[in-house]
Amino acid sequence: MLCVVMDDTNRIVARKRKKTKGTEGAQAGVVRIAELIRETFLENDLPINDLRSLGIGCPGPVDMDNGVVNVAVNLGWKTLRWPQCSKTNWIAQSLFSTTSMQVYSVSIRSESP
Repeated sequence: MLCVVMDDTNRIVARKRKKTKGTEGAQAGVVRIAELIRETFLENDLPINDLRSLGIGCPGPVDMDNGVVNVAVNLGWKTLRWPQCSKTNWIAQSLFSTTSMQVYSVSIRSESP
């Protein structure tokens, strides 16, 4: 997974990469996402409260209206309900509830030629 922080002019000001470890499960994945975001901000002396939006890319079909990752085959995740999952663990909850931001999910699909 990759965290990229951009400023208001879309200039990259920080980035950090971490192994996804999808086999540990979706809940652990949400924790790793939250940890990666916190670490990226902390290691670059950026105030976490300045976070205004978050884009999350996922390999597979996503129900954008309900915030559900239907299946991420390469991660072994099925029916990950982002809002519920992020609210049920304290690491994700502490990040996503203390910032005034919106969360956007994006589905990434590889198209066969």
